[in-house]
Amino acid sequence: MNASLLKAAEFTLEEAKKAGAKEAEAYLNEASELTIEVRNDKIETMKLARDKGLGLRVFIAGRTGFAFCTELTPGVLRELTREAVANAGQANADLNNLLPQKAPVYPSLDLYDPEIRKAPVEEKVELARRMEKIALAYDARIKIIESSAYQDEESETLIVNSSGVAAAYRSAYCGLSLAVVAQDAEDNQTGFALDYRLRYKDLNTQKVGEEASQRALRLLGAKPISTRKVAVVLEPYVAIGFLGLLGASLSAEAVQKKRSLLAAKINQKV
Repeated sequence: MNASLLKAAEFTLEEAKKAGAKEAEAYLNEASELTIEVRNDKIETMKLARDKGLGLRVFIAGRTGFAFCTELTPGVLRELTREAVANAGQANADLNNLLPQKAPVYPSLDLYDPEIRKAPVEEKVELARRMEKIALAYDARIKIIESSAYQDEESETLIVNSSGVAAAYRSAYCGLSLAVVAQDAEDNQTGFALDYRLRYKDLNTQKVGEEASQRALRLLGAKPISTRKVAVVLEPYVAIGFLGLLGASLSAEAVQKKRSLLAAKINQKV
C-alpha cells in the first residue's frame, strides 16, 4: 500500500472528524500514463502524464457531503474537509446514509501486470512501428497511416474510512490503436482497430494492423441503398455505440428520478 497516499487519507479522516463529520471515507487514486504515437516510422508524440486525487464523503446526521481535490498538501486537505461538511449541511437527511461495515476478507484482484512497466520504452515504440509496417504491407491500397499508437497506464487506488477499512489495489492496462486510409481512384476510406489488454504479452500488432486495413478496404466503393427491411449484423464497435445510447437509461438513479425513458417500464420486458 502506498504509504504517502495512506498518510493523506488518515490525515483527511482526522480533519473531517474535527470538522464535525460523524463518519467519513476517503477514496484516493494515483496514476501514470504513457502515450507513444508513430507516423512514417518516426516518433510523432511521446507523453508521460501523472496525476493523483482524493475524493471525500462525510456523513452527518444522515446527510452526505462530497468534495475532491488533486493536491494532497495539509492545507488543501483541511479545506477539502470543510467543503465536504458544508455540502452535507445542504443535503437532505436519510437515515440509510451510512458507511458499510468492514468485511472480514476482501478478494485479491489480479489487475496488475508488472511486465507493462518493465518493458523498455524502445520496445513499445517498436510495437507502434510494427503496426504501420503490417498495415502498409497488407494491401497496396493502404496509402496513409493516420495514427499508430501505443498506450499504457498504471494506478493505485486506496479506500480508507472511519469504519476501519483500509484497502488498496494496483491496476494496469496497455493497448494499441491504428487508423489507416485506403485509396482507390477517387475513393478514400478510413479504418481503425484497437487492442487493449491487462497483460503486456497479449498485445497483438498483427491483428490490429490487419483489422484496421480490412475495415478501410471494406468501405471502398460503398454505396447507399434504398429504404428496406433487412437483417443486419452489427460488428462489436457498432453494437457498443447502440449500448452507449442506452447506458444512461439503465442508471437506477435516472430511473428513480424519472430522467430515464425506462422509468415507466419497471418490471416489464423491453
